[in-house]
This record gives sequence, C-alpha cells and structure tokens, in this order.
Amino acid sequence: VEIVEVILDVGLGTFRPVKTDDIQYHKMHSEHCQISQHTAQRINLAKDE
Repeated sequence: VEIVEVILDVGLGTFRPVKTDDIQYHKMHSEHCQISQHTAQRINLAKDE
C-alpha cells in the first residue's frame, strides 16, 4: 500500500443539508482538488495493477 497526497479544498457549503426533494435544485458550492504529477502517476500505476 502506497500513500500519496491529494488536496481537496471545501467550503462550509459542502456540508449544507439537502433541503429539497429534487436534487437538481440543491445548490452546491465549488470545490478545488489538486494533485501533483507524481501523485497522478502513482495513482495510474496502481490502477493498472
């Protein structure tokens, strides 16, 4: 098992409860994800195994 770093920046809106029956009307805030090239390569190698 190899551990690599993945950064996920979320805001408080990510944890806001869903208050509508139809999920298409639930407004989500944006999230930002960042991984290095090294991390992407390691993930892809693991997926190929």
